[in-house]
Parts: sequence; C-alpha cells; structure tokens
Amino acid sequence: MDLEQRLEAEQVYRAAVGPRADYYVPKFIGFDTYDSSRISWNWPAFFFTFPWLLYRRMYGYAAVYFLLVPIVAALLFAAVRVALLPELAPFFALALLMLTFYIVPPMYANAMYHTTVGGRIRKSAEGSPPLEEQVRA
Repeated sequence: MDLEQRLEAEQVYRAAVGPRADYYVPKFIGFDTYDSSRISWNWPAFFFTFPWLLYRRMYGYAAVYFLLVPIVAALLFAAVRVALLPELAPFFALALLMLTFYIVPPMYANAMYHTTVGGRIRKSAEGSPPLEEQVRA
C-alpha cells in the first residue's frame, strides 16, 4: 500500500468509524498493510462484549454471541462433567467458559470490527462516484 492509498484508506476509515477513530484506524491500516496476525486486545470488548458489539453495530456477531453463550456453556459443562470427576468438572468448565467468552472475543474484536467496517465501506462505495470525483464536487 503506497502513501496515497494509505491516506485515502485512513480518510475512509475515519469517516466510517467516527468516534474513537484514533484508536481503530491505525489498527485497520495495520491489518490492511501488513501480513500480520489479526490478534489484538480490546478492553471494552473484554468487559462488555455483547453491549460493545451492539454499540459498534455488529448485530450479526451480537446475535451469534447471544445465542452461543448458553449453548456452548451447556455443552462445555456436560462434556467436562463426563470427562472429569464430578467434583472437578465445574472448575474446568468455568475456566473453559471464561476462555471462550472473555478471552477469545476481545482478542479478535478489532479484526471483527475491521471486517464489519470494510463491508460497510464496500457497500456504500457501490454505485457512488470515485473519491476523487466526490472531493472535486
């Protein structure tokens, strides 16, 4: 990505993200620019995963998260209870549940948001004039 493309991407991301663009835009540019891991940490997604998904208008992810929490929790408790002694099962199931719903989502929250914002940008760009024409107008 050359400098001109980077500046254009930064402008578009800033417009799409709005508040907190200073936090997200460098991460998004990094996701676009470098062939690196898409793992990063998002504290709001750690403390408030479901509300954060709704606040960032990631309704599909929020629905999946909302529906999967009780299903996966029940499956984890059942699987661990069968595999381990009944006395140890709650502790291991709780550890797996914490990992699944409080560690993994914040690790990939920025990448999920990048994907969502990218989809919105592509959708809004369909049928609209190129950025150069918009700026000249």
